[in-house]
Amino acid sequence: MSHKYSENQDLRIVRTRKMLRDAMIALAIQKGFANITINDIVGLAMVNRATFYRHYQDKYDLVESYLDELYTELNAAPTSPHPGEPNPGLVKLFEHIRENEAFYRAMLGPHGYSGFGERIRRLTEATLHARWQASPLAERPVQMPLPMVLSYLSHASYGALVWWLEDGMTHSPEQMARWLHQLTLAAFQAG
Repeated sequence: MSHKYSENQDLRIVRTRKMLRDAMIALAIQKGFANITINDIVGLAMVNRATFYRHYQDKYDLVESYLDELYTELNAAPTSPHPGEPNPGLVKLFEHIRENEAFYRAMLGPHGYSGFGERIRRLTEATLHARWQASPLAERPVQMPLPMVLSYLSHASYGALVWWLEDGMTHSPEQMARWLHQLTLAAFQAG
């Protein structure tokens, strides 16, 4: 997934952060996230520890920053002009997961980072909340507490992502996005 950067960002910073992120991804696939160290990351990225710590507090901050950037980019995708169609950002998320399957398997596996799934869930919840506020459904009275509905949907979305990985990603990103969109609409309409 290509990341768009503003013109005022220093390209050296962008390049360094990309090298650190790419090293972390490669090492997570190779050794499991739980087994990698900062020395492993900086060695593969060919930067020193001080450079790493100028950008991140630790390896967890690195992976969480990566997810934050990904969700920021996905949320910038325009909404679908057709109400029945899934958001293009959701399709892009599933495409990104398919393109980076080994990384997601490593991060969600037994030697991954237990906070990775929770971070995905919280970012998904924030995205759902923003999409709900921008939709016509936000104008009608809510029958259930919105935070409960958002929590339910974000957990269900995360569960669908894990199921898709475990099922061998036999369904297309477009189909997964369509199904999640249908489930989300049904939950919002019921709420």
